Amino acid sequence: MPPTVTADPVRRRAAVVATAIAVPVAVLLALALNRGELRGNKPAAPSPTVARLSALPPVVVPPPAASAAGVRACPKLIDGLPVTLGDLLGRPVRSSSSLVLAWGEPPVVLRCGVGRPGFAAGGPDLFAVNGVTWLVRPEPDGKSFVWTTVDREVYIQVRVPTGYAAAPISPISDAVKKTLTAVPVRPDK
Repeated sequence: MPPTVTADPVRRRAAVVATAIAVPVAVLLALALNRGELRGNKPAAPSPTVARLSALPPVVVPPPAASAAGVRACPKLIDGLPVTLGDLLGRPVRSSSSLVLAWGEPPVVLRCGVGRPGFAAGGPDLFAVNGVTWLVRPEPDGKSFVWTTVDREVYIQVRVPTGYAAAPISPISDAVKKTLTAVPVRPDK
């Protein structure tokens, strides 16, 4: 038969009090760590994409090239872009990429992470808007212009219908300048 152990009532009471304090503290610490509050992270906010969508039907947009630089840098730009471009509301996009956005009808369409365009130094198709250098070319059908950044770590392409002129480019340039690293313009020879 095992020996009988008589617990000291003072020690027993101290153990019960310590357990009553330690268990809730441990639970609160576990919850805080899971939410990221002790690591300096705030809980994730709802995606801004939800607020961007208007009642217009989705625009079908081909995905941009999937470069490693684009995958790293483009989400920051997408999150930094305005919900509206002047009077143009954001609208849904149907694409296999999350690196595309659209506004208005007819749509202004942005694709982040496109391939490098070819262009000549000092060409008449280079324009600076709010500190961002853009290559601007008309579409063959004459219905829109394609604006492509040439001085950022990744290339951004914006298709702007001719009726809007260059108005949508200014707020997009502001977001590009704020979120993407500038690089020297590297024209073809």
